[in-house]
Amino acid sequence: MSNRPAYMHTVSFKDTKSPNPDWTYGQGVDTTEEGRKWLEGLQAGFETIDTSVEEPRKLKGLMMSGIIPRPVAFVSSVSEDGVENLAPYSFFNMLSAHCPNIKMIWIIE
Repeated sequence: MSNRPAYMHTVSFKDTKSPNPDWTYGQGVDTTEEGRKWLEGLQAGFETIDTSVEEPRKLKGLMMSGIIPRPVAFVSSVSEDGVENLAPYSFFNMLSAHCPNIKMIWIIE
């Protein structure tokens, strides 16, 4: 932690405009330059990361980029009757990057 800059009391959050203020519901990803670049990367395929050989620092950064500022995971389940379900879930957090783990919490009332 000694290589981090000193805490700055004057730094605060700023509200900014949307990156695409003209966006409308149902508009395709390919309508913006950033969206077209993302689609090009998507066509190249997904990268598989072997966590057993990757450096923990890289894993920590990768996990944090997917969890901060607001974690949302797609969680899949299969019921006893064989019904498949995929749903967004946001009540989870990172436990460890050294041995990549996340925790998920269900509250059943």
